[in-house]
Amino acid sequence: MRIAIGLGALSVLISGNTPPAPFSPNDPVREHYPSAAYQAGVNGEAVLRCERTEHGRFANCEVVSESPKGRGFGAAALDVASHAAVCEALALPASERRAHEFTFGFRATATLPVIWPEVLSAAHSATYLIRTPSRADIAEFYPPKAKKAGVSGRGVMLCSANPQGDIVACTLEDEEPKGYGFGDAVMRMGYLFKVAPQPKSQCPYAPMEVVIPVDWRLR
Repeated sequence: MRIAIGLGALSVLISGNTPPAPFSPNDPVREHYPSAAYQAGVNGEAVLRCERTEHGRFANCEVVSESPKGRGFGAAALDVASHAAVCEALALPASERRAHEFTFGFRATATLPVIWPEVLSAAHSATYLIRTPSRADIAEFYPPKAKKAGVSGRGVMLCSANPQGDIVACTLEDEEPKGYGFGDAVMRMGYLFKVAPQPKSQCPYAPMEVVIPVDWRLR
């Protein structure tokens, strides 16, 4: 199970023509985004394998992968995990406290720089996906134009879920490259995902939202 699951190969969106967006005042992202990567407008991801405490804190984390390598995203993800907010009203069962992989994303070229999941916020959500599309599902939604042209790509959406975990609304966050239908494809896949139902002990302020990036790669 992963937070902000990236299906398929990890990818990095690097925009040489788009300057990094400004940080908002007192934004904790400023402290944790790799400085050189931010200044270069480099987006990235890191996968950590972590245990969780009863109240949602990350523990005993180790870097599984980072992309692109050498930009500091692995170390930054460890730093983010170590500063994650704790939800005292949360009582994770033992099955959810075992080590799992969590994807931390860093986007410098968004409207405002972001790190997901938003575990640094006081409104930290323990939201994660419990159902994801199969490889066959992903292949079925491969944009025809992109497939015909031999183009690989990605779509990223931000989805909200009801307390039962059903995806109820999504907004397109990013697609790369543009013009091949990857954004439309990922938006049509929302019903294939399911978020863990909100436990009765969940903090009342925790949003049921999850960032979902989906990659399509031609072999």
